Amino acid sequence: MIIYQKKFNLFDFKDSDGENVIQSWADKFPLQKKDRGRLDSKIDMLKSVGDNLPPKLLQPTKSRHIMEIAVDGQVAFRLMLCRGSF
Repeated sequence: MIIYQKKFNLFDFKDSDGENVIQSWADKFPLQKKDRGRLDSKIDMLKSVGDNLPPKLLQPTKSRHIMEIAVDGQVAFRLMLCRGSF
């Protein structure tokens, strides 16, 4: 049996130089390998299943168009997301 898995496009915020702001932030942030792996796996999951993630992986915020990916580890942080203008 072949299972078709839809891939979702994720668009990153780029600054005036064309640099990916989120990637730059993540590279400069003092993350341990385990915490970086957690972030990467959640982003990969988001790419494959969209916003139908398991509970508590994509959480609502006070703004209805903004969601957050919570990563708890040595350093806890939140990556804010939105669906975009389309």
